[in-house]
Amino acid sequence: MGLRSLFEEWRRRCPFVRAIEKWRFERKKNKFEVKSISKKD
Repeated sequence: MGLRSLFEEWRRRCPFVRAIEKWRFERKKNKFEVKSISKKD
């Protein structure tokens, strides 16, 4: 497996990986917001 094909594979998977990272970040952010909202009560 050449470096070029490895790079192509990575590029193809990159948007998918980024989407997962973004989703996890959003979930973490939402959890944090929910915590801060419940503290205000």
